[in-house]
Parts: sequence; structure tokens; C-alpha cells
Amino acid sequence: MEHSTVTKPHIEYIREVRSLLPKEAFDADPGKLAWLAGYFVILITGYFLFRLSNNLFFYCLLTCLLTHCLSCIGFLAHELSHNAIVKYKRSRYFLELVSWGINLIPTTVWDRVHNHTHHAQINTVNDPDRLYMQCEKSAATKLYTKIFYANKDFLKWNPMVLLHFIPYIFRNIVAAFYPRNSKPVIVPYKPKYDRRQKLRIIGELGIIVLMQVAIFYAAGKSWTAFIFASPLSYVFTSAVFNTYIFTNHFLNPIADHSDPVLSTTTVEVPAILNRIHFNFAYHTEHHLFPSMNSDFYPRLSSILRNKYPDRYNYLTLKHAWKQLWKNDDFVSATVKREIIQATIIDETNTSI
Repeated sequence: MEHSTVTKPHIEYIREVRSLLPKEAFDADPGKLAWLAGYFVILITGYFLFRLSNNLFFYCLLTCLLTHCLSCIGFLAHELSHNAIVKYKRSRYFLELVSWGINLIPTTVWDRVHNHTHHAQINTVNDPDRLYMQCEKSAATKLYTKIFYANKDFLKWNPMVLLHFIPYIFRNIVAAFYPRNSKPVIVPYKPKYDRRQKLRIIGELGIIVLMQVAIFYAAGKSWTAFIFASPLSYVFTSAVFNTYIFTNHFLNPIADHSDPVLSTTTVEVPAILNRIHFNFAYHTEHHLFPSMNSDFYPRLSSILRNKYPDRYNYLTLKHAWKQLWKNDDFVSATVKREIIQATIIDETNTSI
């Protein structure tokens, strides 16, 4: 069956689908805080375990353990940021500050880029997470694409694409401090930041630095141990995140208007990964109802497959990853280049 290419307003999906889901699917799930606390306990213990031995194989095992913890903390922070775990704003901000911070992400940058812009403008010109368009070709974007984006025009199976999450965060942090509407050329789109938000980001960066200093001391003040405990663990965590992010978003065309179903892809992964990664693979479901309890994503997936067979994108992870390497280096988009006014979905609205 051919897929539809006509975009549909977010609110229409909500009207058609929400009544098919149980009310409790939209309740906060504070029980996930126990998982978050557990992962932090394991993570901190892992940092101290570097003191036990100088064996590089032992270091590698600990790096794998830390990667798992950082990835899961990131998935939980993602749910936190959408009010799916805690509704109270101050408590949520503190938990995000720690959870995003340990992953080197300032909470305010994530909130502006992901919650308030990416979700409202999914795969439009104003999406900070989209691919580059033909009109954005430059020496910088060509180089960035060759290194960090999967495409058919460069090295196939280039492992550097898995590191993209690190420069992605860095480029958005830098962009936040550019004056007014200016931005680095490698940033597809930059949300607006006011003075108070910029000051908050500076404070959050200070906390991130303090966390890294604490990791260095916890690992025994050894630079070798620190490299395995911090930089290498972030490299592998980026690989985990990007395996999902690229397949969730980079297989869909850029459009004039945001459509949470047409513009995203849900990928099928082994059941154990859905369990330990809190159903992150069900990404269309998340974009349709950002504040929904992720435990209900599989049920929503069945509804979408039956209700929108010509719009819902569902692929195995293996097939989706292969498709990525058929992408052009730059998107031949026909969308309008000017700013597109999209309906902003209020992330704090629990009715969604």
C-alpha cells in the first residue's frame, strides 16, 4: 500500500485517537522514579569501581555498564521533560537538571530545542533536528554531512554517524548564545532564547562541569580511568541514542506543515530493548501524545496500524537502518523557505 503524502493537523489525530485509549494512559507515572534512582546508584557505584583495578578489560566492562545506565537515564529524562513521570514543575526541573546534566545536556537547551521546537515543527523547515536542504549547501554543511549523516554519497556504514548526538548537543549549545536570530550554519534551525534562559544555560553548564570533576575524583583521579568513565561512555551512549533518532526521523520527507504520524517512524526492536529502553522505539506514538505514559505505546501502535495504514510508518530496525544509507546527502525539499507558522502543542497540557 502506498503511503499518503498529505499532511494532517496534530489536533485531528488527537480527536480521532484519544478516545480509543484508557484514561490512565495519560496519568503521570512516578513509579519510574525508582528506575531513575536505581540507575543513578549503579552509575555512581560504577565510577568508584574504577579504583579497584587498572586492567583495561575491566575498564571496558565498566564503560559498557555506564553506557547502559547513561542511556536509560537519558530515556527517562526524555519522559520527565514531557511531564510523563512528574507533573510538578520544580521537582521535574531538578530531576532533569541531574538526568540531562550527567549526559552533558543543559536542561534549558533541551527544553527549547526538543520540547518547544522539534515537537511543534517535526520535519518542517523550522525543525532543529531535520536534515539539511539543497539550499543550505556550504563547505561546513557538506563536511558535517559526510562525517555525521548516513547517506549514499559518502562512505557506507560510516561509524562516525553514531557519534552525531555529541556534536548535535554542542552545536545547539553554541547556537543558544548567538545574537538574536543568527546561528551557526550547521544548525538547521535555532529557537529563540531570552536573557534569562541564556543565564540559566550558563548555570546548567557549570553544574555539568562540576559533575565531570566529581566523576574524575570518584574514578580515583586517574586520567585513564576518567577517559573510560566519561568520554568513552558518552561515545557509546551517543551510538545508542542515534540508532533510534536516525531511524525515527531521517527516513521521512521535509514538509510544509507538521504531521506527527507521516513525519516519524516507529521501529521494531527486540522486546528486551523495548523493556529496558522504556519503549523509546515507538516514536510516532510519542510524537502524537508527548505526555503519554510510554507503557501504553504498544497499544497505541496497534491502533495507528489499523486506523492509518497509509500514513503510519513501522519498520524493523534492520530495514530502517539499511534505508538510511539510501538517503541523498542533501534533501531535495520543495517546502517554502520562509518561516512556517505551525500550531504549537502545549507540552504541559495533560489532555494531550
